[in-house]
Amino acid sequence: MHKILVIEDEQDICLNILKALEYEGFEAIGAENGRSGVQLAKQHLPDLVICDILMPELSGYGVLIELRRNQQTASIPFIFLTAKTGQEDFQKGIQLGADAYLTKPFDIEELLSVVTNTLLRKETPVSKQLETLRVNLARTLPSGLQAPLTGIIGFSGLLAEFGLDMLPRPNELIAMQTYIYENALRLQRLMADHLLYAELQLMKCDPERQTRWQRVPVMTKELINSAARKKADDVGRPQDLVLDLVDTEVLMFPGSLPKIIDELLENAFTFSAPGTPVRVTTTVDGKRFMLSITAQEHRSSEDQFANLDTYPLFEDTPYEHQRPWLEVNICRLLAQLHGGELTIESGPNQETTVTIVFN
Repeated sequence: MHKILVIEDEQDICLNILKALEYEGFEAIGAENGRSGVQLAKQHLPDLVICDILMPELSGYGVLIELRRNQQTASIPFIFLTAKTGQEDFQKGIQLGADAYLTKPFDIEELLSVVTNTLLRKETPVSKQLETLRVNLARTLPSGLQAPLTGIIGFSGLLAEFGLDMLPRPNELIAMQTYIYENALRLQRLMADHLLYAELQLMKCDPERQTRWQRVPVMTKELINSAARKKADDVGRPQDLVLDLVDTEVLMFPGSLPKIIDELLENAFTFSAPGTPVRVTTTVDGKRFMLSITAQEHRSSEDQFANLDTYPLFEDTPYEHQRPWLEVNICRLLAQLHGGELTIESGPNQETTVTIVFN
């Protein structure tokens, strides 16, 4: 039996909806305002929420924002119930993550049709995976963009206002310009990685999308050597890179292996101290090609990546912890799309090894 939460401040309308839903075999719960509706949603975890927009204490938009921020309620299907019919109102609801709109006045048949269709869309396996992806991206993008954008806006604003005064101090001027440039690159990488993460998730959900990517033969040693040395040079730690590579040919999607090296080494160099080694090792066992990256990290990788399937709660998780999760999960998805898997192991002195096995 599906459980449906109705949040409506007009008592007569709320009672009529509850009765109609119960008559059709649904378990229906009513809330008289947005604030109590959020509390009931977290308490009962309904299969669907029907919510008015204009309400006291907390509007329907506010309800949807709060539910999407909470991990337990983030993927609950949401229908807006409203007398407002403007295009801007519709677009705002969809941008916030609403699944459907029901405009007052409506009849019971129309209500039940929208409810049934919304529930059916959410119950297919692919739809559930795509909904999880949508929620993940909706959470991380605003939080992830904030840090680099703040730096760009702040320092560019200072240059715009005081740039001429700083001409006699070229070192300060160059430092600000460098900071803006580095944050712009950070922002560019962040956007590219989120788009790649979305594409890989879609490919995982829909095997037909994989046919758009053709595997090509790759000689591993030269490719890994080049990508690893470039990353070590970029972060200023070429002396810390240790390579132990065998050469073999594997079939892979173009660009996959350099991307894996770039992401995993970014993580390893970021969370290990300068002067400590970062080892890249490859081995071949029969038809299996194995890539391992080991570093002595100054944070617990087991805690950080205890569940790679669960996106971090971005309102509570620092940006520096969101970033490595994304890096490792991109590599994990690439491994899975090549018939392999990614594992993380921690040894003595917090030595962490990330291994990818390609079958």
